[in-house]
Amino acid sequence: MLEPKSEEAGSASAPAAEVQQVRGILEGLSKGQVDRSLFTNNMNFYFTDESLRDIKDSITPLGALKSVTRTRESLRGGMTFRAYHAQYEKKTISVTVYLTPDGHYEQFLIEEDF
Repeated sequence: MLEPKSEEAGSASAPAAEVQQVRGILEGLSKGQVDRSLFTNNMNFYFTDESLRDIKDSITPLGALKSVTRTRESLRGGMTFRAYHAQYEKKTISVTVYLTPDGHYEQFLIEEDF
């Protein structure tokens, strides 16, 4: 049995391409857009016109996205779990994702930091 990989890692340990991809997804969502090729069919089913509008309406008031930093990574249920902090002008949010072994996002959850 594989032991879960766990690391407390900031963006210095996360490859730049990984952080840039998450940043690009967040910037797209702030415009009500998503690159569906990055997501599984399950996740794409969630991204209806209504949900994209809701996400856009929630993110836009936060201002410009200033930085994205990976805070954690581990293996769980055959997928890679990653957690990020996304710093906007007015607020920081948490983003948690699950990636399938082929690199597609099965979950992309955005939560307000308190």
